[in-house]
Amino acid sequence: MFQYAAGRACALRNNTELRVELSAYDRPPRGQEAARKFELPLFLGEVPTATSADLARINAFNHNRTYKAYNRGRKLLGLTPAYTYCQERVPMHFDPTILSSTGQLLYVDGDWQNEKYFTAIADELRRLFRPLGIETDAHNFQLSQELMQVNSVSLHVRRGDYINNEVHKPAPLAYYQAAIEKVKTEVASPLFYVFSDDIHWARQHLNFGEAACTFLDHNTGADSYKDLFLMSCCRHHIVANSSFSWWGAWLTSNPCKLVIAPSQWLAILQVQAADVVPDSWTIL
Repeated sequence: MFQYAAGRACALRNNTELRVELSAYDRPPRGQEAARKFELPLFLGEVPTATSADLARINAFNHNRTYKAYNRGRKLLGLTPAYTYCQERVPMHFDPTILSSTGQLLYVDGDWQNEKYFTAIADELRRLFRPLGIETDAHNFQLSQELMQVNSVSLHVRRGDYINNEVHKPAPLAYYQAAIEKVKTEVASPLFYVFSDDIHWARQHLNFGEAACTFLDHNTGADSYKDLFLMSCCRHHIVANSSFSWWGAWLTSNPCKLVIAPSQWLAILQVQAADVVPDSWTIL
């Protein structure tokens, strides 16, 4: 979603079409990467993808001397480059280069996990990233309507693939308890809704005191993406160090939302939450 959002914003600035390159989904996960499926069609329908001809052109500009010389010539003449390769220089650190990148053909390579890459199209993304046909899912749609009518607070606990991961670690229990207490002091009559890939752990460890709490565990497997939609319908959020709940919180349209994020985003100290979360969110 981050890559699509940044790519779409870049394509619109350059008045061109966005095509996504899916080769990363064709290889097995590396190291401690989690296996992923390309699920944007669940939100967007048919997504234009890069063709073999597109990739051949990119390869030519990267390696063919004639193509390279032609591209340099256009730049020297002050013309729009025929090809621009825009790579995120430091993952999870905002890199403004993409915002000024131009080209008749652009290859945008990176994670782009910062809202500054796509703030200009925020309203459009909030319309696009809505599951197709969700209105026909009676249970989830009815629940979504209920979430929007109360002071709902989504709380996301991600554990599963984080437990034995050296890069990603679960947010500590102390973070969740501090976040719960902060919500209780700032939100009137909050109703907590817990989403997790380890709902048993969440039930056993989270303490909400007298506050109302519901543990949601009906969307599993291929339906997990519907939890993201339900999160987006909540008015406030306690997110995990996870892009899943990041998007659930970001997609919420409530202008007065309270969003709380953990201070440590990755287990490596070089990446803090401040590099990833919007300025308006609260970091604990």
